[in-house]
Amino acid sequence: MEIKGIQSSLLTRRPLAVTVIRVDSPGLIWIHIKNSEKDYQEMREDLQVMMQRRGRYLGCYPDQVQVNQVIAIRDGSQWHRGYITAIEGDLARITLGDWGRKILRPLHECHRLPVRLHELAWQAIPCSLFRIGPMQPSEIWRFETRQMTKMLAEHKNGWIRIRKAEDDAAIVDLTIDNHPEDGRYDFKDILSKMGFVQQAPKTFKPDMYLGLTRRP
Repeated sequence: MEIKGIQSSLLTRRPLAVTVIRVDSPGLIWIHIKNSEKDYQEMREDLQVMMQRRGRYLGCYPDQVQVNQVIAIRDGSQWHRGYITAIEGDLARITLGDWGRKILRPLHECHRLPVRLHELAWQAIPCSLFRIGPMQPSEIWRFETRQMTKMLAEHKNGWIRIRKAEDDAAIVDLTIDNHPEDGRYDFKDILSKMGFVQQAPKTFKPDMYLGLTRRP
């Protein structure tokens, strides 16, 4: 049974409260919507309890595991929902759709996900900051820029305003809540003032692949 992502085209264009859960670059920022957190936490609690009680009966034989299959997988001490993107020998590449993370695990660690836990959409929404580009003439973000972006935004609360929706992703303006230190600030503006990004021209069309950016 397939799990769909949150359709960003159906979300409000007004400021939307979010938590930044993972940052790869200014062009790939994963967020959780605050309004959905209660449903997600309840689902996570159900997943932990169900896998503790029934996990031994839900294991997959290696020859049963298939690409695109939705599974339950343990990462550290916690169980997560995920889906398989590739199989390489006796290993599976898995995307944790609620967190935007990718992991590699042996096939025998994959478990069937209880059916009722398929109902909630994947909670991580990939976003890109609106109309920005790297300082250097490149389509790939520099390591220093990616590290600074992660340090300033990851695990912070804030608000997004969607500028363009693309399936289950979005191109956004992001405001970070840095209370009580410095209040709130426009994330694109602070990166620009620090010299890590530059404003793209008004003719820029935000039809980029998330994680990369075209030259402005």
